[in-house]
Amino acid sequence: MFALPDGVRILLRPDPAASGVGIALLVRTGAPRTAAQAATAAVVARGLLYGSVNASYDEFARGMHEVGGSVRTVVGYDFAGVELLTGKSQLPDAIYLLCEAVKNARFTNRTISRVVAAEGMPPVSPDPLGDLFRVTTDVHIDRTALAAVTPAAAELWFERRYAAARTVICLCGDFDEAVVKGLLADRLYDFLRPAAAIPDSPASPQQTPAVRRIADHSNASGAAATVESAITPNCSFADLLALAALLGEGHTSRMYADIRTDKGLAYAVGASADLPLGRPLTVWAISGVPGTSKVLGAALRAGVSAAAAGSFTDAEVRRACAIAMTQWYVGHQRAADHAWWLAWLEAFGGGYTMDEKIPQELRAITRRELETAAQSTLVHCRVVELEPAPPAPGTDPTAP
Repeated sequence: MFALPDGVRILLRPDPAASGVGIALLVRTGAPRTAAQAATAAVVARGLLYGSVNASYDEFARGMHEVGGSVRTVVGYDFAGVELLTGKSQLPDAIYLLCEAVKNARFTNRTISRVVAAEGMPPVSPDPLGDLFRVTTDVHIDRTALAAVTPAAAELWFERRYAAARTVICLCGDFDEAVVKGLLADRLYDFLRPAAAIPDSPASPQQTPAVRRIADHSNASGAAATVESAITPNCSFADLLALAALLGEGHTSRMYADIRTDKGLAYAVGASADLPLGRPLTVWAISGVPGTSKVLGAALRAGVSAAAAGSFTDAEVRRACAIAMTQWYVGHQRAADHAWWLAWLEAFGGGYTMDEKIPQELRAITRRELETAAQSTLVHCRVVELEPAPPAPGTDPTAP
């Protein structure tokens, strides 16, 4: 890893045996504080490849088509980025387009209209799980907020949030390292936008209603439980990953036995421990039966409480560590996935070397270590019940 003079961090993982080149560009934009900011952040992230100061929308579209492979913009709660898979011969053009986008993206009324049309003006959550960080806080996007984004608001968000020092670029695959270093240095030498003082943490969830209505088109119910987590001497990030796997085992977990035996409820359970370090550990549950969010919420609270007691079997610990390790390796299936994973680790404070360290730490976790981590970490649990909202007047509730 090295940094350019402007602060952009570059990660290069050449692999001559790879069939292509994966490129990830990730910007840690900081968390929105209002629904208007959240909508603006989504529009800017989706509109990065819709034209710039030096290239029109049509020129950008033609350029992205010519680099081949696949490309997608990524909209996160407090980050944004682009993931691209291309060939070695198209790499110079791909690097130019990505650098041009992060430096000089332009947001006109036409750009915003295209973004909103492409998004179909959806609600934030196409299902009751949605983006759990938005669901469990008061910052969420609705159709009105998306439609109200102006070019001035988009430009201001872009200028303040897309700074060189908050940007990580990673390449994995078949490329010449010296050539790529030269290309990136040449394309980013004038990326001098300073990083503004902006909040990195989500808005406080204390005022979120205990029941939230999610405007989707399904009849599913759900619940989300967040647990304030922190990396301490008694709980490493590997411990958090193992606890998340333990809490998200679903039908194999004894912690949710009551909702599948006593209640006879079909359901799915998942959990995640994420970067940046200290972000809440999140556990979610969903059922196809409407009106069951209270049952699911109670089950999640009971499951977290059971885990917090810190009494596991050796088999549970081995299974949880194996699940966590498998999930960790999922990000390496393609060059583009691996590039994004490494960029994510570096951008959010874990460091790209965590990619190799975490599997080793997971293999070394003992039952006593995980029980100590659970007792010290799974303390403050907060549950939000999620129920579908009725369709808005004049909309087709059966539409996809």
